[in-house]
Amino acid sequence: MTEIETIMALLLFPDASKSPDSHLLDDAQRQKTALDLNSALLRAVNHNDRTFDTLQHLLTRAYILQSFCRATSTYTIKNDPVG
Repeated sequence: MTEIETIMALLLFPDASKSPDSHLLDDAQRQKTALDLNSALLRAVNHNDRTFDTLQHLLTRAYILQSFCRATSTYTIKNDPVG
């Protein structure tokens, strides 16, 4: 599993701090992830490469996963803006 997929998988845990990958929630890791994502987006936009398609695909999958979790009420999404 890639690092971004691992981070996205944290959405499945009712309490992400109890996830085996909870270290990814640390402030330093959040900053690193934000910088990596921003760099990838800028590269994709500037170079018109397939990275943008991959990121768009991952974000679409995340949206579908969140929608499923909301619809089934099986999982709680941490800091869910929709509630």
